[in-house]
Amino acid sequence: MLSRLTLVGLGDTGEAQLLRALLEHLGLKICLNLPGKPSDFFSGFSFYGQPPDAVILSAHGDEEGIIFPQMAEGVDTLTLPGDRITPSLIAERLELPAVPIVSTACSSGTAAFVQAFFTAGASAYIAPEGDPEGVGIPLFLHMLFHQLCTGSPHLETAFAAANNLLPAGDGFTLRQPQA
Repeated sequence: MLSRLTLVGLGDTGEAQLLRALLEHLGLKICLNLPGKPSDFFSGFSFYGQPPDAVILSAHGDEEGIIFPQMAEGVDTLTLPGDRITPSLIAERLELPAVPIVSTACSSGTAAFVQAFFTAGASAYIAPEGDPEGVGIPLFLHMLFHQLCTGSPHLETAFAAANNLLPAGDGFTLRQPQA
């Protein structure tokens, strides 16, 4: 049973705040992490020092990676290529508990990101391959977690119900490690 989610919000935190409110309305406990510098991102996936039941990454992305807000030089010892968190950085630096990860960042459902999050320890990875319309993201996540909390305890079934709400081409993909 889901009860504890970690929500990592990068950049424009309006989406993260909305998602937090929707998910708390479902009765979930939310740990909202808003990394201030790149190195904070890699330590922000826990639930107050404990493993969460799932993680949501609320961010913007493009073909080059997950967009991190531009920082003044010298703010952090970790320098991001083009202000992007790339799949290679995730694979090298992130350590996750074996929980599902949901990313809202455009283009974060590519094979490189899937492999990076599995290397980091994710048990499943849900993300858009392309650029979904942003207004559908809260609807998708609300339905996904509503199904997991009150309907189907199976990730695949909950994912299918949530993804069916989105127009063709705006959907998310669910990937699980090969057994």
